[in-house]
Amino acid sequence: MKANCNSLGKRLMLLSLFAVLSLPLFLSSCDGIDCTINNVVTLHVGFYSSEGTELAYADTLTITAAGTDSVLLNRGVRKSAVELPMSFDAKADTLSFSFDGYVITLRVAKTNKPHFESPDCPIVVYHELEGLDFDDPLGQVDSIVIVRKSVNNEPLENIRFYFAD
Repeated sequence: MKANCNSLGKRLMLLSLFAVLSLPLFLSSCDGIDCTINNVVTLHVGFYSSEGTELAYADTLTITAAGTDSVLLNRGVRKSAVELPMSFDAKADTLSFSFDGYVITLRVAKTNKPHFESPDCPIVVYHELEGLDFDDPLGQVDSIVIVRKSVNNEPLENIRFYFAD
């Protein structure tokens, strides 16, 4: 009988030890950290007529990042707005907006701001727009303006293109 008690006691002690050691694993899986699923920060660009009404541009639009082979938008049609990723470390991004027949080059100066949420989440780089300039050889654009300097995870428009009539 004494052998059975020792065997049962050992089993209970091993089971208790297992429960105590596995408890932190179960508790850490429910730590409540809510990392952003989409950690790509995008520049929101809208297209408008010179009067300020939203414009769904009829021409085919391709957007590339100058100095790279990256195509950010390929042959978009009837676009009134686009979302474009920005570089993490460059002080300025140069984007080529290629409409059917002509190209507008946009240079956006910015400050990069790493955003740290938690050790369990990746760092996200936010941006503060400092200025812009553009080349429009055919004069199709009336102006391009910054409407919101802060580029972060919020889906708010940052830049507006105003096309000439």
